[in-house]
Amino acid sequence: MAADVATRFGCSYAACAGSESTLHCVYNQKLEIGTDNVYEAANPDACQCDQNAPCVAYLCQTASTAVEDIPDRACTTEDGMNGDLQKIATTMHNYYRRLSATGWAEDAKGGYTPLAKSMPALTYDCTAGADKIAQKTKDLIKDCPDASAVAPNMGGSVNYFLSKHDVPREEVLREAIKTWAEQISTVGVGKDFVFKDDAKYKEYANVSQNIHDHP
Repeated sequence: MAADVATRFGCSYAACAGSESTLHCVYNQKLEIGTDNVYEAANPDACQCDQNAPCVAYLCQTASTAVEDIPDRACTTEDGMNGDLQKIATTMHNYYRRLSATGWAEDAKGGYTPLAKSMPALTYDCTAGADKIAQKTKDLIKDCPDASAVAPNMGGSVNYFLSKHDVPREEVLREAIKTWAEQISTVGVGKDFVFKDDAKYKEYANVSQNIHDHP
């Protein structure tokens, strides 16, 4: 992981039997045992990158180009997302849903979330069409509203998040979902676990909708 000869890597995650899971990361170079240093120490204590590449927090930066969607998504025109953003959104939503569903999300009002009876994993709806979620979602962000704008006939729940304009979309997405989901630990729901009209955890409730009692 820390070898300075490596420049590229890839990772893969899988759920295993029981409660175990595995994460594998593969790097494009390997160190020779007993020969190579893990990385060369700075001397003097300054970052010195090859070819005068910029250094940020002691990591040499290389030019990169954002990967485009492969294959093309059916609803990119409708929702303005790309494949990477869709993956982040789906993975993070289901991570936090699973955290609550398994009873491991700590409630600020005491205890933990109850086990879910039949919470489904979310799938991303990329169906094209003016009456579909993708287009409706994009319609809600027109003109960059500074508060949640929900159409009366939306037919679903809506979460809203406002961030600084200079933050990458990926980070905005991660921060938004994390903020919504962590309302359980910052605000809390309580033992009755009932969604109330004046609740200050509605975004969390939307992310975790379909939580029920123990099986």
